[in-house]
Parts: sequence; structure tokens; C-alpha cells
Amino acid sequence: MVWTEDLIAHWKATGERPSVAVWTATQTATFLAAVAEDRMYAAFHLIALRGLCRGEAAGLRWCDLDLDRGLCFITRQVQRRDGEIVQGDPKTPDEGAGGGAGSDDGEGVEDASPMSGRGMP
Repeated sequence: MVWTEDLIAHWKATGERPSVAVWTATQTATFLAAVAEDRMYAAFHLIALRGLCRGEAAGLRWCDLDLDRGLCFITRQVQRRDGEIVQGDPKTPDEGAGGGAGSDDGEGVEDASPMSGRGMP
């Protein structure tokens, strides 16, 4: 479900929101502009525009990035289970998410560069 003006008005009036709601392109651009200087911008960009799950973004390491070619390799995910932080394999494409190598438009991966001043943790 997309966050339309009617859905936003309903949420503000009732507090009810859908279990899953997708931002519009304008809402996504507004968010990314607002967090452009945040040290987590590269992760937000990859999640918003490349479909990474939070756990996949949290699992990225420097060795998973090829900044010269603008690629990131999704090789693991990090999750909290029963109060513990655990690492595991990413979801497969059949499970509806990442796995394997991902091409980027260069911006998200490039923004992870330590020279950008807002690199990955």
C-alpha cells in the first residue's frame, strides 16, 4: 500500500496504519535529502532504492563493497533474535529479497567511501 494523502489523513485521524506501506518517490526523495549528511546515508540509500533488508544493510562489510565498479555483495544479514545479535545467510531471491551481487547506480555504494565523510560503521 502506498502512502497516499488519503491514507496519511486516515492514519493521522485514527492512528491506524497498514502493516506495510511504501513511500512514494517524492516521499523517498524528501527523506534521503533530509538524511543526506547522516553517517548512515549509504545504508538508507541502499535500503530505499535498492531494496536491501535492514539485516542485509547491517551485515555489509567493507570487503562486500567494490567502490570502483559500484557493486555491493549481499553475503550475510544481521538480526536480533531473542535479544541476541545473530548473523546468517541473506534471504534468497526465491524468498523475496537480496542474495548475491547487487548493482548500484554508484551513489549508494560511492557514499560508503571513507572519503565521503559518512562511511559505513
